[in-house]
Amino acid sequence: MNHQEVFLRLEDKGSSQSALLTVSREFTERLSREPNMMALLSESPGPRGSKGDPITIGAIVLSMVGSRGVISSLLGILKSYVERKPTLAFEFQRGDAKLTVRAENLEPKQLDKTTQALRRLIGSGE
Repeated sequence: MNHQEVFLRLEDKGSSQSALLTVSREFTERLSREPNMMALLSESPGPRGSKGDPITIGAIVLSMVGSRGVISSLLGILKSYVERKPTLAFEFQRGDAKLTVRAENLEPKQLDKTTQALRRLIGSGE
């Protein structure tokens, strides 16, 4: 089986940092409930003298085992989040390659193109 690790960042310019952190935690938990996926909030040092957990708000490390259906499951989860919050954007990064997925990328007329782009970025043989 093929194991892939991707950096994922949630963005929402219309939300406070607190709201984005809440969505990030919920999203991470949701991804981790999927078979063949593991998601963790990405830790990074906070500003000097800051208190609390050392995380970058909206940053997630996503690990996937390349079995059939992983990309489809991931896109289904993304779609459920943008249906609730259409201003959310998801930036995937693997090495130097980046892909940003927004609500319009998950509409039926764009979904095939988005699916192929995500497969290329992640390198899934699905």
